[in-house]
Amino acid sequence: MVITQRYEDASGTFHPGFLVVPETSILFIGAGERLLGYNVERRERVFEDRTDYGFWGWTRQARTSNWISWDN
Repeated sequence: MVITQRYEDASGTFHPGFLVVPETSILFIGAGERLLGYNVERRERVFEDRTDYGFWGWTRQARTSNWISWDN
């Protein structure tokens, strides 16, 4: 599976981040203001969202995955 994305980062602060949850086959991608989710087993996008103030990173705690941004 090959995924290519573009994102704007005018301030040079928001770098792309990835998180894979093997038991669900979901790949979370965040870059700039874009948030994407892919099912790597089925090779399809399962969600697309955005954050108003920029993506900082993914965290995983027990059974949940969270994204971090200024507005979260």
